[in-house]
Amino acid sequence: MGAERRWFFCLRTRQAPAILRQVRQRGPGGVVELWPDVFEAGLYWLSPETRALLDACGVQVPYVYKVDEAVVPLFGLERYPGNPADLPAPDSVRTRTLAGHGIGVEFMQALREGETPEAEPTAPTDAVFFLRRPGGQVNFLWRLFRSRADAAHQAAQRRQGDHRFSAWVEQLAVEEFSGLLVPA
Repeated sequence: MGAERRWFFCLRTRQAPAILRQVRQRGPGGVVELWPDVFEAGLYWLSPETRALLDACGVQVPYVYKVDEAVVPLFGLERYPGNPADLPAPDSVRTRTLAGHGIGVEFMQALREGETPEAEPTAPTDAVFFLRRPGGQVNFLWRLFRSRADAAHQAAQRRQGDHRFSAWVEQLAVEEFSGLLVPA
């Protein structure tokens, strides 16, 4: 028997703060994350864990899309020299990646207070973003890819000769973000 498929969901609501309050007050615990879509107001992305918490609280929301966890790969986590428990949860990274319309994401850099990042995000729509584990001391820099062509360009420009990254790019499930979206 294969592993159960895990789905990330996108919901359409302008009531996200009220939903978060309701779940936090009535929820059985856990981390509740609703990431706003950086390109379309009123859309929010949530992880399988958050969906389960919403369901457990009886929150009825209109889901628009779902995305299979397996089609949003992470690259480069093995390069982090520290404790893997410092890293944000993979579901958090994937949810933030989907909110930025990414089809995959690469770990770039771990930053402690005062360290200079390789790249600096200037807007939520940027392909690079910071994310840390809740309560964590280390901020992590990530680079999402919105298309296979975007990832291939990075491979040619920044990771020339990195066969592992090139193979990762080739295994991306879709050509662009819209190919990930399944009606909910």
